[in-house]
Parts: sequence; structure tokens; C-alpha cells
Amino acid sequence: MNAAKFMAAGAFLFSASILSALGDPDFERTNPGELPLWSGSQWVKASTAKFSAKIIEDAAKAASGKRFLRVENPGKGSVYVIGNPSVKRIPGHGILIRAKARGNGLANVTITPYDTNKKSVPWTGKHETGFKKMDPEKWHQFELRYTPINEEDTFQIGTSVRDGLVEYDDFKIEFFELPQE
Repeated sequence: MNAAKFMAAGAFLFSASILSALGDPDFERTNPGELPLWSGSQWVKASTAKFSAKIIEDAAKAASGKRFLRVENPGKGSVYVIGNPSVKRIPGHGILIRAKARGNGLANVTITPYDTNKKSVPWTGKHETGFKKMDPEKWHQFELRYTPINEEDTFQIGTSVRDGLVEYDDFKIEFFELPQE
């Protein structure tokens, strides 16, 4: 195998393993219906507030594939949905998260870091995209570029919704090389 083919094969394998690091980034392997609270699925509710989060199967409405996540939050406070399993840090690399969303509520994409003892690391504004008002007719592309700090070991990828309905699809997780110090 020549060097170019070897590098292309290696890049494909690296990319495929990253995308599958989150158990179901595009919701295609999670059963349709309401998500459980905290555990029991690849995507779970992570808020005790009253809200609905479910996987919808409708290929005509999905950004790609046939399933997507719909979160309905009637309240002004944030509610969260997170993906499992956690994503493991790769030393010398940052994390780029992309996701599509649409609806009539406020939406964002989040990353929650944990240290090696599985304790969450203090939250900063760098852990989220910031809330954006969604358009019900058009998919918005979120992008969150995150540079881990020393004690961060694993990351939980998630969503947050305020005041309305938001649909999410096509989560992508990539690692990028950080500049050498």
C-alpha cells in the first residue's frame, strides 16, 4: 500500500472511531419515543424539570437519516439532554462539536468536562455555544470548538433548550490537533 492510501485509510479509521465515540450521534440507533431520565439509553434527559425529550422517526423531517431528537420545554429555564457514553480526551487535541437544530425555542450545544475522578470541572462560557433563537423551517448549524484544560479527562456532549420546541440532528465530534507550546 502506498503512503497516500495508508494515510487516507488511517484518517478514515480515526474519523470513524471519533464519530462513534458518542454512542449515537445522529439518533439512528436510539429507539423512537420518550427518553429516560439520567440513564438507560444512549441519549437521556438530564434535568428534573417537567419537559419532553423524544426520538422521532420521520425521514422526511430529519436533517439526515430517519430519526432526530425533539425537545419541548414550556419553561424559561434550561433543560438538558446528554449523550452517552462520555467522550475520552485525546492528549494534544481539542474537540469540535457540530450539530443541527431548528424549532421555535432557544437552543444551544454543550460540553461538560469531568476530571479523572469523574467530578465535573467548573463551568465556563467556553463549555457552550450560547443560546440562539431557532427557525422552525431551517436547520441551524451549531459549532463548538473546545480546548481542554489539564485536569479534564472525559466529556459529556449535550443540548440545552429554553422556552419552546427544538429539534436536533447530525451531531459530529472531531478531534483537532492543538498547536505545540
